[in-house]
Amino acid sequence: MSAGDSDVQDQLARERDQLARERDQLVEERDQLARERDQLVEERDQLVREKDQLVEERDQLVREKKQLVEEKDQLVEERDQLRQVKDQLTKENEELQADNSRLTVEQRVLNEKVTELQKKIEDLVWERNTPRCPQGWKTYMSTCYQHSSVRNTWEYANQNCASQGSHLVIFNDEAEEKLELSEQH
Repeated sequence: MSAGDSDVQDQLARERDQLARERDQLVEERDQLARERDQLVEERDQLVREKDQLVEERDQLVREKKQLVEEKDQLVEERDQLRQVKDQLTKENEELQADNSRLTVEQRVLNEKVTELQKKIEDLVWERNTPRCPQGWKTYMSTCYQHSSVRNTWEYANQNCASQGSHLVIFNDEAEEKLELSEQH
């Protein structure tokens, strides 16, 4: 081997060593890229899972929103019905208050008429119970009496009373009899 061969060999060995280092560096870069790829794949898978979870949450929120809209629509309908009922009840209440006022006035008028009629009845009862006895006759407990000082038969006395539109006395109690007897003396 010559010196030139030895230089070529050294040169080739250096190139070989250089290529081995480059190969090792490329293998290391490849391994690094593989790790980064695996990490990116893992991050991508994590993002896909998060995306799926977000899609599921979004779908759940959409369903809840739809349900809330339906409930809102139902509540609006119920509110409108309640307003109609309230309006109807308010109208009925106003009518009842007007009827109540009218009936109160009618009741007052009727009470006044009842009071007036009671007064008339009392006056009529008093007039009826206060006999208008002919002159010379006596009054006792709404009855007119005439004491006769002439003695006659019962038959004559009864006919005499009948001719005057009266009848012979029948004493109803001791007080009436005592009054009649006291009148005779």
